[in-house]
Amino acid sequence: MWRRFVTASAGAVAMQINLIVDLVLASLIGVGAISWLYYADRIVQLPLGVIGIALGTALLPRLSAQFRADDLAPVRQTLADAMTFASFFVLPASVALVMIGPDIITGLFRYGAFSMADAQASGVALAAYAIGLPGHFLVKILQPAFYADHRPGLVLGVSVAMVATNIILSLSLMPHFGHVGLALATSISGLLAAVALMAAALRAGYVGALPGAILVRILACCGMMAAALAGIDLVMPMVSGVLRMAVLVGGGGAAFLITAFVLRAVPRQLIRG
Repeated sequence: MWRRFVTASAGAVAMQINLIVDLVLASLIGVGAISWLYYADRIVQLPLGVIGIALGTALLPRLSAQFRADDLAPVRQTLADAMTFASFFVLPASVALVMIGPDIITGLFRYGAFSMADAQASGVALAAYAIGLPGHFLVKILQPAFYADHRPGLVLGVSVAMVATNIILSLSLMPHFGHVGLALATSISGLLAAVALMAAALRAGYVGALPGAILVRILACCGMMAAALAGIDLVMPMVSGVLRMAVLVGGGGAAFLITAFVLRAVPRQLIRG
């Protein structure tokens, strides 16, 4: 039991290790870089912490029961439902954070010694972190399947490779892109970890046909939201601060939700309540 506990714990802290690596390397860049990455990470951790961790926690007991029944069909359905549910939140969040990351940072943190230049630098880092958000969500969804099937060693191996990849990419990208390179390295390593876990899940039969139709509709909703965000940016270029952030978040969110109901892109789990 203790061996499994240590293995599972080590696999769960990979993202935090990556953040520590980012902050240590950021200290070599110059004044402000640590704060830029820290504030950006706080924002991107909000959807990941609230939805991603909740999904992973809810999935583990259900998947454990399904694996005990020795039938992979329910496992495949559970993971497909989880990926669809997560996509409805993570895809628009990623698009929004990439497009309006600087506006969010400005609205929340541009006070006192944290200047507009600091907010812009942190906002670009937020956009870079947001690119990897779908990968981190997929990792949170797939990890419980391997834990439930008593294969924590595979998760640990992927996590170790993820940390090593992040360090290599950080050292490679930092000289060219500064603190943004560190954020990009974290995103790329997270996406690669998701690809590795998905490949292992496909080989093991945990994942079957993905719900492509609803994912396409969700992406269409994201496109409408992106158009709305671009339109708002055009009509209120001189407005800044909390008001600008509120209008962008509210307008973009409304565009996404309205389109989702029109296109029937809302996951059935939400409709059923």
